[in-house]
Amino acid sequence: MRFCSVLAVIALLLATVGFAGGASRLEPQAAAAALAVGGGAPVPPPAGARPSPKTFAPLATVGSSFLHTTIDTYTAPMGDVALYAYYARRLGRLGYTTNGSGTACGRAGCLESFWMFSKGANLHDNVILSVRAEGAGSLFSVARELIVVPVRPEDGLVPRDVRRAILTVQASYGPPKTVTRTVTARPALLRLRQIVNAMPLFDFGSRAHACVPYYSGTATVTFETPYGDYRFQETAECAYVRSVGGANLTDVSDRLWRDAARLAGVPAHE
Repeated sequence: MRFCSVLAVIALLLATVGFAGGASRLEPQAAAAALAVGGGAPVPPPAGARPSPKTFAPLATVGSSFLHTTIDTYTAPMGDVALYAYYARRLGRLGYTTNGSGTACGRAGCLESFWMFSKGANLHDNVILSVRAEGAGSLFSVARELIVVPVRPEDGLVPRDVRRAILTVQASYGPPKTVTRTVTARPALLRLRQIVNAMPLFDFGSRAHACVPYYSGTATVTFETPYGDYRFQETAECAYVRSVGGANLTDVSDRLWRDAARLAGVPAHE
């Protein structure tokens, strides 16, 4: 069976294509969320569609460590194009846009198709329409895939009364070197604290591949407080920060690395 792409599927979202037999996952491996039946789409099925007892998992899925999936399966006297038109129009009214699609083809022809619809700036709300030709109509499923990133634990947030921050910056931009600086200026401490406290938990599953930075450099920031030390470490260009208790946080713009490098007087990459 060969896979014919119809639209370009956003690489960071489409981590698994069920009928292509491929999967891309990152460390740490999270347990896959179970498929729950019911509530697959925020719109009702088309007229003439009937619930089906058959199992039809989505032919595509968003990759996430925090994925929650529900799925409905139906039969209908309609083809894939008509089903797509029905859902695209109604989902569009709710703010969803077509994010990607594909068709599975073999010797018997093209029998399976999918469309992915996404909503929101972070694309955390997705609907996947999967269609398989069956008799004079179609068997199709509508999966609602929501990425719900948990709130950071309170004990991982840096308190206000930071005494100082110890910066250790390792860089290979120019001559390799390691620089250590102590920061006590209140504005700089507040900015560093604001950066780390604003980071959400990192979703390894939403990344298309493991981090192999073109620019190798790390920044470690240790906040000293009356309640203990809070240590954060970032490798440039990897989009995540190792945090208190082994948690990982998202920093797609390398904000912590850039500020730590600037305060340490180390040239930061552009």
